[in-house]
Amino acid sequence: MGFEKEYINKVLRNIVRGTMFDFDKKTIRFPFLHHTFLIEYFFSKNVNPSTYLMGPFFGYCKNQFGLTNGEIEYIWEKYMSIIYNTIIENGE
Repeated sequence: MGFEKEYINKVLRNIVRGTMFDFDKKTIRFPFLHHTFLIEYFFSKNVNPSTYLMGPFFGYCKNQFGLTNGEIEYIWEKYMSIIYNTIIENGE
């Protein structure tokens, strides 16, 4: 990894903290989008979240944190893993 690991991890934690789950309503709100979405829609087998989320995520990371594409790709993979695990742990 050719970038500042400590900064990258802070950015990742910031984005994860900004992601709001409401498991009673089964919704998720991403800090890089202005809408709330049904969890089951974005994480069903028929929908690829990358189609809807990756573009705004990349733009957000570039504009908010000044990251490179390589840094964003690294964070994206970690972020999506955390999001999926959070959903699975909460019974979705």
